[in-house]
Amino acid sequence: MAEIKINIAELNNSISKMQSLKSKCSSNQKTAPKTVGGGKTVNELESIAALYRTIDSNLETMILNTISFLTNLRDSFVASDQKAANGVNGGGSSGGAGTSRKF
Repeated sequence: MAEIKINIAELNNSISKMQSLKSKCSSNQKTAPKTVGGGKTVNELESIAALYRTIDSNLETMILNTISFLTNLRDSFVASDQKAANGVNGGGSSGGAGTSRKF
């Protein structure tokens, strides 16, 4: 069996950093000024801007999914750790910040 070590404090820190990054991405929405005419160069620049908006949207989705995954991991591990501690200690509490589980 492999031992998986999870540091809950570090996991919480990572979740906070990801939430901060998500906030920065959300607040950095820019809109391009409207142009009239301009030719092929302007059209290409508008196309590039649309690609950047798509990248930004996908990055934000990836960050949200990562936050959700890390939160679920933390909650699941804490619940599993508590359940194991209750079984071993007959209702006691488990260690805390750095715990591990063998699978």
